[in-house]
Amino acid sequence: GTYEWNDISCNGRCGVQIKSGSAPYFRHNRIHHEKQAGVLTAEDGTGVLEDNDIFDIDNPLMIAWIMPTARDVSRDRGIVMNKESAYEFGLQDNVGALQGAFNPGCWRWWGGDIIPLDTWTQVGVGVDGTNEMHYVNGAFTEQDGCAGSCPANDNHFRIGARTDLWDGQGNDGHASQFLGSIDEVMLFGRMLTAAEIIDVYDATSAELVSAAIDMSSLPDGLIG
Repeated sequence: GTYEWNDISCNGRCGVQIKSGSAPYFRHNRIHHEKQAGVLTAEDGTGVLEDNDIFDIDNPLMIAWIMPTARDVSRDRGIVMNKESAYEFGLQDNVGALQGAFNPGCWRWWGGDIIPLDTWTQVGVGVDGTNEMHYVNGAFTEQDGCAGSCPANDNHFRIGARTDLWDGQGNDGHASQFLGSIDEVMLFGRMLTAAEIIDVYDATSAELVSAAIDMSSLPDGLIG
């Protein structure tokens, strides 16, 4: 099927085409502030968002429901979301700790919350210009100093993997694949309040059980 010219937000437009092989390709998405984005989901389930000026965010917050099924990801982290050299988060290899990294203030992996296997868990990792903050199932769990704003760059935004830095493929390749399932992925253009994060948890946990999300109930700042 083909879905096209869908108004989503800020009078934007979105074109979506389902390709052969069950690999969806989302193109010409004008989501916020008349900026363009394209979305490609690869055959192996890795999501790639291209033409991505809407993903150049000073202080992003990333939220997703995840269900890891294994710890050994063959790289240092199993990535949930990544915009290389700007911001990313994932689970530590062989440990399962929720960790994030934000450039330039804290471009290092940090975090100690162990996420259980074979269980749906909502996780959130973001920065507010001063601290990196982590949330599990809507609850604040830990923070670490992280001053500054994330830089703009031309690297693709990815879900379930990172840009391949090891084999020299850059934006044309991916690595550090997350092992398990990822759902209800949200990227916010600002750090939310604790109350807003609880609201997001309540709305998306209901979706996983039975109901569709009412997007109007989610906080301002949602990118996609």
